[in-house]
Amino acid sequence: MSGTHVSIIIVSFNTKDLLRECIRSVRETTVCINYEIIVVDNASSDGSPEMIEQEFGWVKLLRNIRNLGFAKASNEGARLAKGNYLLFLNSDAVLKERTVADLVGFMEKHNNVAAAGPKILNFDETLQNKGFRFPSITASLLFLTGLDKLLSEKVLTRIFPRLYWSDDQAASIDSLHGCCFLVKKDIFDALGGFSEDYFMYFEEQDWCYRAKQRGFEIWYVPSAGVLHWGSASPFMNRTEVFNESLLLFYKKNIGIAKGLIVTFLQILSAFTAYMRYFILPGVAKKEQIKVYLDQQIFLLRGLLLS
Repeated sequence: MSGTHVSIIIVSFNTKDLLRECIRSVRETTVCINYEIIVVDNASSDGSPEMIEQEFGWVKLLRNIRNLGFAKASNEGARLAKGNYLLFLNSDAVLKERTVADLVGFMEKHNNVAAAGPKILNFDETLQNKGFRFPSITASLLFLTGLDKLLSEKVLTRIFPRLYWSDDQAASIDSLHGCCFLVKKDIFDALGGFSEDYFMYFEEQDWCYRAKQRGFEIWYVPSAGVLHWGSASPFMNRTEVFNESLLLFYKKNIGIAKGLIVTFLQILSAFTAYMRYFILPGVAKKEQIKVYLDQQIFLLRGLLLS
């Protein structure tokens, strides 16, 4: 991998201390690979850009005069990048040993893979995320009927490999989590980068959807790992932005008709689980289900009004 060059792009917004640890983790864990770090700061007021200048003078720093959101800031970083790979890394993430090398090594061996991502862990080493499936009628029916709970993971993985995959085995999946997201720069550019219709959330899923439509593959690579806090940046109206981005993703990629069917099934599933909470206390967490139910009702209303 001596000829490989990775541009690590970190979008920053008021996470100074976490940003420092993130950059340190890159320096301590990334070996045998040429890399650069580009920090795009979205008008932080906590001294983040000054910290970069004082402690990491070798890092490329782009300072925005206002918060442009994740998609637009990431695209800015990509335009400055010199690498043939781009690693989009959240400022509240810490890389584990050889994560970058493992992701790049995997992609070097698979020409048709457009993006690869690691196992994402909480700081207690429990699993946080291993990627996403796109909304589908099949998955919604499995949730509604409860078969996803009745069948073992081994059976689900064998029958529905696109919907279920093992935590510890590499798998071709629909979409990766954007907190640590390695892409081939030529493919990223050919697809026009992240859609700037999204301020934050779902821009990586939108990009993966477009990549898969072009015949590329997206892979989960569990030999690579990252610790991730999640939602560390102080941000008002996070729920509203998430819901609006989800609705946009459905409109652009899932379609109104299919989206309505999927959403209706998911509302039935959530309502059933919510009712089950009162019959069998402890089966589900009432507040989490309510948040999900409210989200799906918002989505249904938005699709009906489209």
